[in-house]
Amino acid sequence: MGSRKTNARGRQLQELFKEGFIECVNDDSTTFEKNDYEEKLDWILASQPLLSFISNVETHPTRGTQSGHKPLTFDIPIGVEPKPPSPRLSLNFKAANWPKFRSKLNEQLMLWNNNRLINSALDIQEYASFITNSITSATQEAIPTSKQLNANIKLSEATKHLIQLKHKTYRKWKKTGEDSEKQQYYKYKNYTESLIQHLTKLFNMILNIGYIPNAWEKANIILLLKTNKDKQHPSSYRPISLLSCLGKLLEKIIKQPLMVILERRNIMPEHQAGFRPRKSTLNNIIRLTKYAQQHMHSSSRRRHAAVILFDIKAAFDSVWHDGLIYKLNELRLPQYLTNYLISFLQNRTAAIEIENILSRPFNLNSGTPQGSPLSPLLYTIYTADSMNGAPEHTEHGLFADDTALWTSSNTIASLTSRLQQSIDEFQSWCNSWKLKLQPSKTELVHFTVHPRKKFKNPISVKIDDTIVKTSNSTRYLGTPSAAHILNTLASR
Repeated sequence: MGSRKTNARGRQLQELFKEGFIECVNDDSTTFEKNDYEEKLDWILASQPLLSFISNVETHPTRGTQSGHKPLTFDIPIGVEPKPPSPRLSLNFKAANWPKFRSKLNEQLMLWNNNRLINSALDIQEYASFITNSITSATQEAIPTSKQLNANIKLSEATKHLIQLKHKTYRKWKKTGEDSEKQQYYKYKNYTESLIQHLTKLFNMILNIGYIPNAWEKANIILLLKTNKDKQHPSSYRPISLLSCLGKLLEKIIKQPLMVILERRNIMPEHQAGFRPRKSTLNNIIRLTKYAQQHMHSSSRRRHAAVILFDIKAAFDSVWHDGLIYKLNELRLPQYLTNYLISFLQNRTAAIEIENILSRPFNLNSGTPQGSPLSPLLYTIYTADSMNGAPEHTEHGLFADDTALWTSSNTIASLTSRLQQSIDEFQSWCNSWKLKLQPSKTELVHFTVHPRKKFKNPISVKIDDTIVKTSNSTRYLGTPSAAHILNTLASR
C-alpha cells in the first residue's frame, strides 16, 4: 500500500489484514500531492466494531501544507440506546409474593397454544420470547424492586460466620438428609410445573434443531472499578458479562453430559486441574513442590530446577472459533451436542453499559463467552493438545488458562537449553492456534539450594526476542499459599 516496495513491516501489516484484525477503509482518491506527483499514501485502518461506524470519508485539498499530504476526515456517530437515568434496580426477593408469582406465571403460560409445532429457528425465537416475557410479567407483578443505593455493603464478622454455618449445614443436609425432606424442600422451590414443562419442550427443540435464540447470545457488559485503581484509566475496570439466565440454565444442563464424555474418553489432559471434579489448584501446586524438592535435595546429586509461568494474552477472549469448531468435530461427539456448541459460538454480540447507557452492539468473532458455564470447558477442549509437543524431560501443570512448565538438570546451561526448547514448542503451538504469549507477564522461578549465590551464567530464556524475567516472589495459580511455597523453595 502506498509504496511500490515491500518490506518486513509491510508484510506484517499485510498479515494483520489477512487475519482480520484490522481492515482498511478504502477510498480510491490520492492522499499525497507534490510536484505533479500523486499517490495514495494515507489510509484509515480500523478494527470491528469501530469499522462499521465510520462513514463520510473525504479527502481534502492540501491547502498549502508543506508535507504534501491531503487531510482525511470521516464521521464516527457515537449513538447510544437510551436507558432510564436511574440507579440499577434490583429485585427485593425478601418482599416477594411467591404465591402470586406462581399464579401469574401460570396465567401467562396458559396463553401458549400447546398444539403449535416448533419446527424452525423462528419458532424457537418466538417460543423463547414468550417464556421470557411470561416470567418478566409475573416478576413485575409479584416481586418489588429496590434501588441499589450502596453496592459496597460490608458484612460484619458475625454475619459472615452465620453465612458460613448456613452453607455448611446445607451441604451436610444435602449429603445425608432424608429423601422425603429433600422432596419437601424442592417442592417449595418457586418454579411451577407448567414452567418446567415449557422449558423442557423449548430446550429439547433447541437441541433437535441446533439453534439458540438470538437474545441468549447477546451480552450486556458492565464495568467494575478494580480496587485502588484510577477511575480515569480504562484498564482500571473489570468487564462483567451479563447473559440470559435461561440460556445459562441450558448451558449448565449441556455441560454435564459433555463433561462425562470427555472424562470417559480421556480427552481431558491428565494434568488439567481446572473446573474438574476432584481436582483443584492443589493438585499442580503439590506436584511442582514435590518435583522441586526431589531434584534440589536429591541423595545422589543436587540438581537445578526451574518453572516457567506463562501468561496468555486475553486467553478466553482469543479462542479462534473456526479452530475450536474443528476440534469439536474431531471429537465425534453426539451430533446434537456438536450442533448446539457450534450455534453457541456463532452470531454472538455484546454491548457495553456505562452509567445506564447502552452502546450499540458489536460482534464477538472470537473467544468463549465470559460468564457462561460452558466457557472454561470449551477452553480446556481447545487447549487439550497444547502440551503434546512438550519434550520428555519437561513436566507441566494446567489450570484453565494458567500454564506452567518445569524441568531440571545438573547444570544451568543444560537447564536453560531444556527450558528454551519447551518454550519454543509451546509458543509454536500457540502460533498455530492464534493464541499469543505475553513475555512481559511470563515469569521464571529458579529453584536452587544456593538462592543468594550470583551465578556467572544465570538462566536466560526468551519468548520472541524478550527475555523472561526471573522472580523469587511470584504467585502460582493465584493463591497466597502457592506463592509461599514457591518463595520458600527458591530461598532455601
